[in-house]
Amino acid sequence: MFKKRRLTLNLQDYCGNNLFFLAPGFFIKFFEKKKSLKNNKSFKILAARYLRKLYLFIKIKYSIFHVKKTPACLLEFLSSLNSPIIHKFYDPFTNKLIEEKPSFKKPLINVSYFIFSKNIDFSNNKIQKKGRVKRKITRKLILENSIPD
Repeated sequence: MFKKRRLTLNLQDYCGNNLFFLAPGFFIKFFEKKKSLKNNKSFKILAARYLRKLYLFIKIKYSIFHVKKTPACLLEFLSSLNSPIIHKFYDPFTNKLIEEKPSFKKPLINVSYFIFSKNIDFSNNKIQKKGRVKRKITRKLILENSIPD
């Protein structure tokens, strides 16, 4: 979920119970506590890598992405979520060393569908309002060019 162009991730079950919450402030203590880094693109990619590890550990088969507002760098987030992790790491549940190999046959995260709510329309469909001067000019043009019956 992107809220005010800020990324917050909630992992919920079908009943709406919150299982996991992740925000950019979660990683700040590892980066000398600079608050300006919270809106940085690298933090969003780091959150995607962390979420990928979580998907590896829990082995969730299907997921639904609910995106609120207009997301910033959603494509980069999804591409880093689907790309394999380069380095080796330990599974905290089994204490086994995991080395992820790139597989083009089957993606790790199967997204059933995306739900976009409260997003902003970026097309220029807005009609410009006419000011007082334009209204006077159009009124004069209509009066001058009107054809008497």
